[in-house]
Amino acid sequence: MSLPVLAFAALAALTVGAAAAPAAPAGLDAYRWKARPLVVIAPDAADARYRTQMEAVSAAQAALRERDMVVLPALGPDSPLRKQVGSGSAAFQVVLIGKDGHVAGRWTAPVALPDVFALIDRMPMRRDEMRRQGQ
Repeated sequence: MSLPVLAFAALAALTVGAAAAPAAPAGLDAYRWKARPLVVIAPDAADARYRTQMEAVSAAQAALRERDMVVLPALGPDSPLRKQVGSGSAAFQVVLIGKDGHVAGRWTAPVALPDVFALIDRMPMRRDEMRRQGQ
């Protein structure tokens, strides 16, 4: 692995909480009713699409936290998350999971996070959250 790839992998590993968290032993079920997982599926951390998506994630920490999002990398063909979200053999995918566990969005290229946030903000549960928070 080259130094830039190692540095990026370290950055991705450090963005915990809203941005990147290891998959829980129970998988996506551990996040049900607590968070909105954004699963980023790629062959490995060196994939240009993965790096692009994770750079966007790093730049959007506050917006991710505001929406109770957690970003879960699913690297390699044997990632258990790949099977859980039904990505099949896709080389790259971004999958948004709602708090209720349904697949709310699926993209086959890096997605602009404002588009993801707009999708989430239209969800009934998120609208209720915004009302309660006075937004």
